[in-house]
Amino acid sequence: MANAHTAAYYLAQENALCYQQALPFLREAKKYLPQANERERLYVLATEAWSLGKIDQAIACCEELVLRFPQDILAVQRGQYHYFYQGNRAGLTSIAETALDTNPDNHYLLGMLAFGLEQCDHLSEAKHIGHWAVDLNRRDPWAHHAVAHVMESQGRYEEGIIWMENLADAWEDCNSILYTHNWWHIALFYLSKGYQSKVLSLYDRNFEQSHLHDIDLQGISLHGIDLSESILTHVNLSGSDLRGADLGWTDLSRANLEKADLRGAILTRADLSRANLRGANLLKADLSLTKLDRTNLSGAIMPDGVIHP
Repeated sequence: MANAHTAAYYLAQENALCYQQALPFLREAKKYLPQANERERLYVLATEAWSLGKIDQAIACCEELVLRFPQDILAVQRGQYHYFYQGNRAGLTSIAETALDTNPDNHYLLGMLAFGLEQCDHLSEAKHIGHWAVDLNRRDPWAHHAVAHVMESQGRYEEGIIWMENLADAWEDCNSILYTHNWWHIALFYLSKGYQSKVLSLYDRNFEQSHLHDIDLQGISLHGIDLSESILTHVNLSGSDLRGADLGWTDLSRANLEKADLRGAILTRADLSRANLRGANLLKADLSLTKLDRTNLSGAIMPDGVIHP
């Protein structure tokens, strides 16, 4: 099950690199199919169908999971994911409704149902259920998002701004996609009101940069990730996999990148002043106009393959 979920995680990143990263986990999951229970089997088959682009088969597996194991909220989310990209609005709603009797007070499910209802233009129901989800858990960002959709559809831009900004503190722990997406909805409300300067300030503050000051990310894999123009001061990235990462214009001053793998990374105009790159691998990295004031490069493999003294 863990391998199937890991493969699904990579597939959901929707890029060629992550697709390749998903395949070993999927192969590992399939090894255990003969001894898997029915729920595990359906998850593996759903993920395999997804990897092959057979989305109808993936959806059928998700529907079967929800029908037989209605307490499995993740299966609802997985099914909604596929329905959304198919443009199947009715499917978004129906798969969530299948699990509702078993999970009447589950805020995650209610948030997913609210979004499906909004997509089907059942705005009053969507608003009611979205608010119900937030009453159960104020920190449910997908429920916030569903209600924002309702307000946008109804042209209630001022209310949408108030609704979302009053809940924005709950998004600080969200992944970057949901965090920026909810702020994007706020920007749309402001844009609809004609406040272009406010939209630009939101972009500068909430969309363009990742703020990870003084965070410990030792050993993390960020292979190929785009972190351009981010603020990563004092971050511990020692031993991390940053191959091919875009770190252009990024503030990495005083960051710990000891023994980090930065092969092929883009570091154009990045600030690496006082950073620790001792023993890092910078082979074929782009250091054009990179700020290297007092940077520790002892033992680092430089872009041309020469080891720094």
